[in-house]
This record gives sequence, C-alpha cells and structure tokens, in this order.
Amino acid sequence: MRLSELGEFDLISTLAARVSDHDPRVVLGIGDDAAAVRSDSSRLLLATSDALVEGIHFTRQTTNAFRLGWKTLAVSVSDIAAMGGMPAFALVDLGLPEDTDIEYADEIYSGLQACADEFNARIIGGDTVSSPREIFIALTLLGEVEPGMMVSRQGAKPGDRILVTGTLGDSAAGLALLTGRNCEIPAADKRFLEDAHMEPIPRLNEGRIIASRNWATSMIDISDGLAGDLTRISHASGVGAVIYADKLPYSDAYRHFVEACGVDPLALSLHGGEDYQLAFTVPNALAEQIIAQANELDIRLTEVGRIKAEPGISIRYPNGEIKELLAGGYEHFTGTEKI
Repeated sequence: MRLSELGEFDLISTLAARVSDHDPRVVLGIGDDAAAVRSDSSRLLLATSDALVEGIHFTRQTTNAFRLGWKTLAVSVSDIAAMGGMPAFALVDLGLPEDTDIEYADEIYSGLQACADEFNARIIGGDTVSSPREIFIALTLLGEVEPGMMVSRQGAKPGDRILVTGTLGDSAAGLALLTGRNCEIPAADKRFLEDAHMEPIPRLNEGRIIASRNWATSMIDISDGLAGDLTRISHASGVGAVIYADKLPYSDAYRHFVEACGVDPLALSLHGGEDYQLAFTVPNALAEQIIAQANELDIRLTEVGRIKAEPGISIRYPNGEIKELLAGGYEHFTGTEKI
C-alpha cells in the first residue's frame, strides 16, 4: 500500500505501533500535541539533532529502510556518547514522497526501534510530512549526563595526547564499495566495510567509561573525518594538533581494501568520515596508563597525535616531515569534498 492510499493519521498510528515508549519517565508519548517526560534535576540534559537527506546522506540503492532507521538514531547516540552521556528520548520528523510503500516506512521505524532498544532510548514523538521527491529524516535526541562527568570539546591543552577508539576509514571504504568501487577483496571484508557504513555502532560504552574515569580533557565523535573533527576540538579549545601519519589504526579489512584498490589509506581515514569512533585528548603523563587500563576493559585505544599551542592541524610523516592539513569532509552548501 502507498502512503497516498493510507493517509497521514493512519501512517502515524502504524508507526506509533512499531515503537515502544514503555518507560516510567514517559508521561505522554506519541499521540498528543507534545510528549511529556519526567526530568531528573540531578543530571544535565543533553540535546542533539541530525538530519539525513536522500541524495546527500544516503540513497535507496546503497541502503535499505531498516538500516536507514538504525543509522538515523545511531549518529545522534554517537553525539551523546561524545559528551559522556546516555541517550534518553528521541523525536523523529519523517518526510516521505506520497508514492512510498507503507512497508518501507514501517521498516525505517523497525530500524529506529532496534537502535533505540540497543542503546536504551525511547522514541516519544515527532512529525510525518509529505516530501515532493526525496526522503528525509530529522531526529532530535535528548540525553542525560552527571554534571561532573560531562566532556566537551573545550578542554584540550598543549601537550595533551590524542587518542581514538577503534579503527578509522572503514565507513568511507564501505561507501566506496557500495557506490561502485570494484576491488577484489574477500567477501567477509566487503561485508564488514559495508556494514560499518550502513549500520554504525556508536561508542556509548566507551564514552561512559572515558567520562566516568575522568580520562579526557576534551572529546568528540568522528563523524566528519579525524582531520575535520580535530579541527573542531582545536577551535573550541584555542589550540592546534599534529597527527601521526604512521599511527592511525586500521582494520584488516581496510588494509585489504586500500591495497586492492590502490587507495591512499590516509585519504579516507583522515577525511572519509562517519566512523563514529571517539577522539579525545588526555594529559601527557597519563596516556600510557589510560591505554593500559582501557586494554584491560577490552577497549582499543590508539595514540594518533598531540595537541600543540599553535593553531592549525598538521600531519607528521615517519621521516619527520610535517605538512599543514586541510580539515576535509563534505561541504553541505558547496556540495564538494574538501580533501
């Protein structure tokens, strides 16, 4: 059945039945003029929003509806993780062309709910509208964090060392494969990289541990590439950063991809974006201790650079050469990649 046959109010009822807002903090969920939730005055309220637009952030050829729903919420959960918080309540605005199948809309909400269940969030409302051509989803996520645990982008200091969770470049490699890059790599590697792009896992547990142990002087999630996101920390903290070219962590699948395709591994790992790992800064004297403690908790941390007093982002190669680095990432209002 098409949405043009179903109508807005029946669509809302259908999608509302897909989500679960059974939480004692939810006083009113989907179905009223606004949602109502009980707040905890002992915690800070976090708020973040993201939008995914067809043709800019995704295409129906490179992702399915379930994964689109998952990713929509996951990218906002990643923002909350970067603050050391926990997600709580989500509002979803969904724009759909009138010829969209109801099954497609239902699968989007299945993906949203699966992600909400995984990270203990509740979808409590939003809006549905018709869109002339493209699908778009705008999501607002509210979270909570204890005042003494919140981490921002503003605390990096010269001499701090830069650590990242996990590996870099996997999502960008997955997107390249999904959009037609033909490389002879094992099928398992191809699935791993494509999954990294279509169904990212926000580092919520790592963010909570980093915050609760007061490891970080600043933190950000890697959504626009390491170079671009370190630029944001640098601007917020009034410092610069140097990245070590030979220290960036790569998965085996990513190594196989760049070798088979003849791709410069730095290009995607620095500028590719959508890895949704965490980058954070730590005091120089504590870095080894923090990495060792994280290893005991089965958290992979890698030192990838250092904060410097001078503004700007630079990259240091193994031979000692240092070059200034453009931030990179997608420019929404010029429509270009800045590499």
